[in-house]
Amino acid sequence: LEEEKLEDARLLCGDFSSSFQATRYRHYCENDVLDVILHGKEMECTDLGITFSCQVLFPKKVQIATPVFISLFFNLLNNGIEGCASSGNPAPFLRLSIDYKGDFLLVHMENSKNPDTVFTHTTTKADHFCHGLGLSIMEDIVRKRDGSCSWRDLGDTFVSDLMLRYL
Repeated sequence: LEEEKLEDARLLCGDFSSSFQATRYRHYCENDVLDVILHGKEMECTDLGITFSCQVLFPKKVQIATPVFISLFFNLLNNGIEGCASSGNPAPFLRLSIDYKGDFLLVHMENSKNPDTVFTHTTTKADHFCHGLGLSIMEDIVRKRDGSCSWRDLGDTFVSDLMLRYL
C-alpha cells in the first residue's frame, strides 16, 4: 500500500483471508468434549484420505458422564474409520449426524465398508482377545440410558443408528 501497488495488496489480502479461513478452528457444537473428539477424528480421516462430514444439533445440557460419553463416540467413530480404511473404496466417506428430540440423543453414522466383509456382530481382526468390544460397549451404554442401537450392513456402506437418553 505504501508503494501504491493496490492490486498486489488486494491479492495478498485475499490470499491471507483464504489461508485464515482454511486453518481457523470451526466448532461443530458447543459441547467442548464432543467438539474435540470430532475435530480429532476429522484430522484422522483427512490423514487417511476419508471424506468426513458432520452435522451436529446438540442439546445444551447433557447428563452423560464424560468418560462414558467419550467411550461412546470414540468407539463409534473408530469403527467407522476402520471400516473406511479397509473398504477398498477409492473415495471412502464417513458421515455423522447428531440430533436430539425430547430427552433422547439421536446419532446416525454412515461409512464406507468392504462389500466382501459381511457384518456378523463380531470383530474381523485376527486378535479377538484385544478387539471386538466396541459394539458391546456402545450397546451397554445405550441400554443403560433407555435407548437402542441399530447396525445395518448395506454392502459397501455401513449404517449405525443410536438413540439414548441424555438427561
